Amino acid sequence: MVVENQEERFLSDEKLRLLSRADTPVVYRAIPFGPTEERQRRFLLDCQQLLILVTVPSLGLNFDFHLTSVEHREESSEVKTYFESPLIFNGVCVKWVGHIGQSTLRGAGHFVFDSERARALEELRREEALRYQTRIDSICSRFRVPG
Repeated sequence: MVVENQEERFLSDEKLRLLSRADTPVVYRAIPFGPTEERQRRFLLDCQQLLILVTVPSLGLNFDFHLTSVEHREESSEVKTYFESPLIFNGVCVKWVGHIGQSTLRGAGHFVFDSERARALEELRREEALRYQTRIDSICSRFRVPG
């Protein structure tokens, strides 16, 4: 469910503001107490399956990111996996844009407002509200209930 005035909410919501700052630290959270090598293999498998489990330790938030793009880049001494994941957070359409190091399983990212998806879902919400209002008006007129 999305809220009205999503962009305004994106700019005013405290958690969204915190998470939209660049470089919010994240940690891959699957198999938290498993051996490092097993966790690294699982991370790569999850990337192939386009679903990774991530935590934002500073806020105590956990996300199951369904990925729309994944790219592996070698940077200095580590290969980093860059990814995007659209979602609705606090009623606002956003995309998480971030990266996680394949050896450390730590990374960073942030939310960006997904204006295209917000417009599409707002239009669907309006159409649904109109259908319900039409149905209510029909029932009121059929039973001669003042509207």
